Amino acid sequence: MVKEGEEVNIRGAYFTSDSTQDRNAVIDFFVLDDERRVIFSRRKRSEGIFSINATKPGEYSFIFSNLKVGMTLTNICLLYTSDAAD
Repeated sequence: MVKEGEEVNIRGAYFTSDSTQDRNAVIDFFVLDDERRVIFSRRKRSEGIFSINATKPGEYSFIFSNLKVGMTLTNICLLYTSDAAD
């Protein structure tokens, strides 16, 4: 949660694994601000590193999308940190 007048750096990484085929699965990854606007996106990747400066107050969301036809259950590992005061 970002507070009024605060700037918070959020950084992290993610990777996927298709558990049924034991291979990497391609997904889309988005970070949304409190107004549901996309402030970061990566498409068609099995892994990624991100860093954003959150300047608007509110809660931010991590969205993973798997709309590829025929794709089965995908495991996703997300690691992140922020320099928020809380």
